[in-house]
Amino acid sequence: MSITRTLRGGARVGWGRVIAWAIVAGLAGCGSLPDVRPFATATLSMEKSAAAGFEASASAQERMAGLLDVPASHPKAADLHARRDEYMALAKSIREEAVYREKLMRALTDYTDSLAGVVEASANAQGNVDALAASVMNLVGVFQASPLSPVAGGAVDLGKVALRELIRMKATRDLRRALEATDPVVQRAGELLLADVESLRATVAGKRRATESAARQAGGEPYREYRKHLTRLETRELALLKMLNALDKDVDVETNASAADLRAVREQIDAARARLAAVESRAASVKASLADTERLFTGLEEAICAWMDAHAGLVAAAREGGSINTRRLMEVVVEVKGIADRMQAAKE
Repeated sequence: MSITRTLRGGARVGWGRVIAWAIVAGLAGCGSLPDVRPFATATLSMEKSAAAGFEASASAQERMAGLLDVPASHPKAADLHARRDEYMALAKSIREEAVYREKLMRALTDYTDSLAGVVEASANAQGNVDALAASVMNLVGVFQASPLSPVAGGAVDLGKVALRELIRMKATRDLRRALEATDPVVQRAGELLLADVESLRATVAGKRRATESAARQAGGEPYREYRKHLTRLETRELALLKMLNALDKDVDVETNASAADLRAVREQIDAARARLAAVESRAASVKASLADTERLFTGLEEAICAWMDAHAGLVAAAREGGSINTRRLMEVVVEVKGIADRMQAAKE
């Protein structure tokens, strides 16, 4: 005889059916997992903007090096050539290390792509929990293989965090609970990437602060002489103007002679300013590009933080329902891309 209970209205239903209804109701209450595709798209944009940023930064260092590439006859040639070599070395370092930084960014993109595929496939299959664990392990593996000092320094800690959370992941068939276990690993990986970009920004900023005096020195003696020459011409112009104002308008010969002198002086002033402008505009352009580099890496730091926040938001959305907010992440990524594009245009 089957066990039954009486529901309101007198209907008699088997306990098996009651339990089945309860399970269905419970799953429906959890709702579907959030759409991860916008997060994956934003991550890909961040990866591409970072790659463009590293190249733009290396180019900016090379442009500064070019400004310091003065002839051997320059009185400060030895000092300026030493600084030039420092900028060239930094450009080379950024390019070489960009390979590893781009691998780290690519690992984040691959992880979010895998995550999106897992979420779209099913909410609770053990196979999908395993796939999620595999995507996390791939991310961790790339970070552990990186030779970048700030990243490599935290590799052991990242491995410990990953091991602990992967054990949690494997113990559940619930993708939501498994996803919660990924967040500490992802956050730690983000912190390591952030530390590296902060270190790179500090290096670039230290070099940028030395550009003002280097740019002045690079102008050399001709630049200084033209500065002095321009000052003398401007003094002569002022004296002629005072003379013309003081002369009686009836003294035509002297007035005309002074007016002709003034015209000649102004032509020389224009020529001197043009010569100086060529040196100054190049130096100003290079200095602006270096300042942009610093802003670019600050933007990348903000983008990484926004990415970490978005991932935490994804976990919360999976647990509580709702969608992921990637607006701040996309705003910063667009900003970084804009700076990189401007630096590339300046180079051309």
